[in-house]
Amino acid sequence: MRQRHQTGGIRKQRGRWLGMWWDGGTRKSRVLGFVKDMTKSKAREEVAKIVAELQAQRKTDGHVWCFGEFVEKVFFPITAASGRLPREGAA
Repeated sequence: MRQRHQTGGIRKQRGRWLGMWWDGGTRKSRVLGFVKDMTKSKAREEVAKIVAELQAQRKTDGHVWCFGEFVEKVFFPITAASGRLPREGAA
């Protein structure tokens, strides 16, 4: 699987800099500071630091899934929660 890279994004909301990034398939955000106290480039640096920390944690995690482990921990819980199990004898 290819390595993913992101720098995050910023926007102004109600006089504050809001930093945004993706983490585990969900959009995360955090208030970085007031617009009057922080420049746009400083806000970008702050969100880049947050994203860099997340990427460093992800690189050290480095867990490789085996097929059986994936089926037991991911596939079966999802199918059981949805109430739809594969039919027996279906090819």
